[in-house]
Amino acid sequence: MNDTYCITYKNDNKILVSVANKCGSSTCITIMGYPFLGEFRYRKDTKQLPRNNWHVTSISKMQTEVIKSYPVRVAIIRDPIERFVSCYKDRVCQRNKDNMRSTIPNFSYFLKNIDDIKEKSRDIKNHTKPLASSYGINTDLYTHVINTKNINTEFIPLIEKISECADIPVVYWKNSFAIKDVQVTEEEKTMLKKMYAVDYTTFKNFL
Repeated sequence: MNDTYCITYKNDNKILVSVANKCGSSTCITIMGYPFLGEFRYRKDTKQLPRNNWHVTSISKMQTEVIKSYPVRVAIIRDPIERFVSCYKDRVCQRNKDNMRSTIPNFSYFLKNIDDIKEKSRDIKNHTKPLASSYGINTDLYTHVINTKNINTEFIPLIEKISECADIPVVYWKNSFAIKDVQVTEEEKTMLKKMYAVDYTTFKNFL
């Protein structure tokens, strides 16, 4: 998966940001790209960015010495249960990716049959992979590990400092009011904690 953005701003300051699917990736991209483009709405607009300044890869494909050539290295994380619920609401209920909505009657079914569902939908498979598969299990690799709840208070100021671009707009989360909230039972929470045990172990100090 291409989860890692290697950026060199116009002032030659460098930053590496790893942000997995359903961890505010679109939001973070608009924040990181703001110093180049100003406000933009769609991920595809990043095609306008200079390729020498904006490189997309995955952390697993990078050699350690290359990673550490970026003095600021950020991992954007999210509580795995919250992320899994978000995947269901966005990819199934709202976007109907791979036409899966008609075969998934509710969240409970989605969770209990997730292995079969991932076999049928590459999109859902990518959006439910453990965070550790995108970031690795060594948090010491990063200089900052930022929870999505702190994007406005921690990530935006960091990008402003690195890029020397002031007044990057605060992010307002997009919510679909057409989608009912999902109530996760205690049994389901236990299942999810087991499913994402590696994430809860790796990022326990940041969740």
